[in-house]
Amino acid sequence: MRKMQILGFLFMWALICLGSCFAYPRAKTSYVNDFVFPTEDEQVIRPWQQYSNEHSSQSRDLKLAKCTDFQLDNASGNARLIFISYKKVDDPLQSLKKALLEELNLPELVVSLKVVRSGKNRLVFELPSALDALFTLNSFCNRYRDRHDLTYEIISVQK
Repeated sequence: MRKMQILGFLFMWALICLGSCFAYPRAKTSYVNDFVFPTEDEQVIRPWQQYSNEHSSQSRDLKLAKCTDFQLDNASGNARLIFISYKKVDDPLQSLKKALLEELNLPELVVSLKVVRSGKNRLVFELPSALDALFTLNSFCNRYRDRHDLTYEIISVQK
C-alpha cells in the first residue's frame, strides 16, 4: 500500500511538471542570424551613454564642442569668456580664481582678468588677449574631456 502511495505521488508530480511545461513554455532561443544590425545612419544612444553625473552625455559633448569652437581672429584683442559654477558659491570670482590657479594651472591669468558681468553662479570675464582665452579653454577641455565630475564650465562668448 505504501508503494502505491509513493507511485501515485510521483505520477501526480510528473503530471504537474508536464502540464507546467505546456502552460509556461520557454522563450525560443535566438541565434546570431536572427539579430539585425542597425544601419550606419541610425543614431542609437546606448543605455550606458544616456546619463552621467546628472547631465546627459550628449549635452556634455555639446559643452566640450562649444569650448573648442573658439575663433582666433585677432590674437591681440580682448576675449570674453563665461564661467558657470554648478556648485552653490558665494563669490563666483573667487571660484574662478581658484579654478585658474589650482585646477587649470594658469596663475598668470588671475591678475589680468577683468569682470564684465557677474551673476549668482555665473561670471562674464575678459582676458587681455585672445591667446589667453584659447589657453584657458584648451586647459579646461583637456582637463574635463574624459571626466564626468564637471563642477564648473568655461565657454566662449560669441560676439
